[in-house]
Amino acid sequence: MLSATLWVDPAPAQTFNFDGAVLTESPNGAQSAALAGVQCSLEGEDAPLGGNPAALAGVQRNRASFCGTLLFGNANLSASESSDAVDYSAHRGGSLGLNFIGFAVPLSFNHPGLVGMIAIKNLANLSDHLTLARFDSSNSVRAERDQDRSGGTYALSAGLAYRALPKLLLGANLNLISGQAALEQTHTFQNRLKKLRADTSWTNKISAFRVEFGVIWRASRLLSLGGHVVFPHSLHYSDIEQSSESGNYDRQYDSDVSMSIPAHLTLGAALRLNPRTLVAMDYCPRPWDKIETHIDGDTQDPFFASAHSVRFGVEHRISSGSLEIPLRIGYFNQPEQIFDYQPESRGKQVSSHVFTGGFGLVSSTLCLELAVAYGVRDYDVLIPELSGTALEVRSSKFQVLLGTEFYF
Repeated sequence: MLSATLWVDPAPAQTFNFDGAVLTESPNGAQSAALAGVQCSLEGEDAPLGGNPAALAGVQRNRASFCGTLLFGNANLSASESSDAVDYSAHRGGSLGLNFIGFAVPLSFNHPGLVGMIAIKNLANLSDHLTLARFDSSNSVRAERDQDRSGGTYALSAGLAYRALPKLLLGANLNLISGQAALEQTHTFQNRLKKLRADTSWTNKISAFRVEFGVIWRASRLLSLGGHVVFPHSLHYSDIEQSSESGNYDRQYDSDVSMSIPAHLTLGAALRLNPRTLVAMDYCPRPWDKIETHIDGDTQDPFFASAHSVRFGVEHRISSGSLEIPLRIGYFNQPEQIFDYQPESRGKQVSSHVFTGGFGLVSSTLCLELAVAYGVRDYDVLIPELSGTALEVRSSKFQVLLGTEFYF
């Protein structure tokens, strides 16, 4: 039984907590998102601008691209050991934001196939709102934990691509990364006599500089192979502040905090079954177990586990008058670092299963793209304020991306 005698004002962690959400990669652009984020081996005039840097070498016209995203979802909470009098509930919020904006321009300079690009990319969407609650009808006691996360990381990216050989495309991007993250956590306890509430929050800024290199080789008229490398870089955390409603835990951290991310590679292949049908796949191994986290020069215990993601997409194009209509479906698994910052939970990982789809309307000067993605993940979490045993959470997310692109 959860009673007022068990209520303790949950004290925030006394050291900085590294949020694994910064490692969850967002596909850039509706076209790539509808194909489950596949981008490594796609090349040609209509290849996505936010993917493999080498794909730019296939661009023959000026292109301006914009994409926004809407994210919302649902959550269910249950316990393996419960009674008819106890009811668990969960609620998930939504967010709206920028996914990608970019411009690609063919550069002649007596070098056909030389293309430049500048873009703003949403690398990681950190916005999430999740409420978990427990109500005991036998004594009218309600306990609730509300977590509201906001922010994200964005990259100002400048790229250059070159068709080195008729079948070989090369490209590189320089990325200036900045962003911020905020976490507001509220614990509430209420019975017939009183209501207790404890609020805490964290805010910090994130910055980094990273280099990417890409290559695409058209092995035959039907098959293209690609590779996309992100070189080692460090995320730097600054302006770290912690606050609470009572003021007991208010503080600013002047520590030197960083996360060193190792080099990682994406490999892809695209097979054209016929002139109108394309099948593509990416393999994304992520050596996150080699990530090093540092606070004032001291290396922390390992936080993360290695992640392996496979992305698969199919595109079929149909014609309607002067319009091309690409139809797309896809699937990918998205490993996510889930833990509650307890030492025994570090490295715990959950994989979401995500199904995607979408279509486009393409004319000679304009392209409109719509993509949707639906993902589900199941995991266990121990929240002492709600239950003495692990709770089972089923979390679902639904994402809508709407993009437009101009050719001129």
